[in-house]
Amino acid sequence: MTGARLAMALPGDHRDPERLVQTIREHQVTTLHFVPSMLQAFMAHPQVESCNTLRRVVCSGEALPAELAAQVLKR
Repeated sequence: MTGARLAMALPGDHRDPERLVQTIREHQVTTLHFVPSMLQAFMAHPQVESCNTLRRVVCSGEALPAELAAQVLKR
């Protein structure tokens, strides 16, 4: 990812899917890192579909449920 910019959410924003959606759209984020439990909360937000710049999601720290991975891949 040479030449990429780093956009970091403000403290606490990682717990607020609506604010994350706003940040992703504002900064045209292409890559996200989540623990699976936070990814699940994020994916439940109705505006996730508007994050059309996303190209990859990285998960670590917990087991990633297969159904959550499939949900992310469908979007």
